[in-house]
Amino acid sequence: MGLESANYYFKIKRLLTKEVVEKIFIGDRFFLKNKKGNLLYCDFDYWIDIMFVGDESEFNILSIRIALCNPVAGIEHSFKKLLQFLFSKFPSAELIDLNTKATINHFDEVAWNVIWNYYKARRIAFSNRYGHLELPVSSELFFKYIDEKEG
Repeated sequence: MGLESANYYFKIKRLLTKEVVEKIFIGDRFFLKNKKGNLLYCDFDYWIDIMFVGDESEFNILSIRIALCNPVAGIEHSFKKLLQFLFSKFPSAELIDLNTKATINHFDEVAWNVIWNYYKARRIAFSNRYGHLELPVSSELFFKYIDEKEG
């Protein structure tokens, strides 16, 4: 959870299996499953990692990680759409910003503005460190890019 990403927990009030959640997500053309069994919410201009937190059979937390190098225009719309989708499927859930510790327990325009303002503040700190960099990749791929660039 460094400067390279914005990190959130989406806490669901009941235990779920991966299979149940995958059935909910995989029907959307933007959700993909990677080799590690995690979900990716991505298209040509954004990349959002969604990881299951818990044991192998049941969990109640989805970890959402967005590399701050993702193009702002692609992330703004897509992140909002993802949260609308999640809160529509799990209305009693809560979103916890792991960087600021802010908790959102419903989703509307006011909640979105709070989330997005925190995100933009992290993006500014990222830009101050790495410059104006826009790549639709995961945090893991961002570090590979930086290593290759500096190495």
